[in-house]
Amino acid sequence: MSRTRETITIAALLGLLACAQDGGDAGTLAKGEMPLYDNLGSHSNTITVSDPASQDYFNQGLRLLYAFNHTESARSFAEGEWIDSTCAMCAWGIALALSPNINDPADSARMAGAYQAIQRAVQGMGAVSDREQGYIRAMAVRFAPVPSADRAALDTAYA
Repeated sequence: MSRTRETITIAALLGLLACAQDGGDAGTLAKGEMPLYDNLGSHSNTITVSDPASQDYFNQGLRLLYAFNHTESARSFAEGEWIDSTCAMCAWGIALALSPNINDPADSARMAGAYQAIQRAVQGMGAVSDREQGYIRAMAVRFAPVPSADRAALDTAYA
């Protein structure tokens, strides 16, 4: 099944709007407006991409996530997926950025966005490395089609 840019845009923006932790509008950045920063360090993780710019946004998404800036991280991963709609790890990154964390247990709207993102990653999993498939399979058990307040079973499966 082919993923369209519109589907990616809608799902990413819904998830981003839901994860605005600072009370601001996390969905104000449109496709193509996410800058690439040159002052976030050099950490990288090579993934399967068809466009090198997608790799750059994926790496930036990781750096921002490691800096606890989940909203901007999700935006970077989404930009990478907009550039390369076959970037399964960019969709994985969106799910990771929208995931509950120690500072923010998340809500059902974010979990729905994360579920949609990880489903896109699962769909594209056949074209990526075994290592990437492992990341995607692990994240896929973290979300349910219908978000629930009781996440114990999902969190245990993910752990």
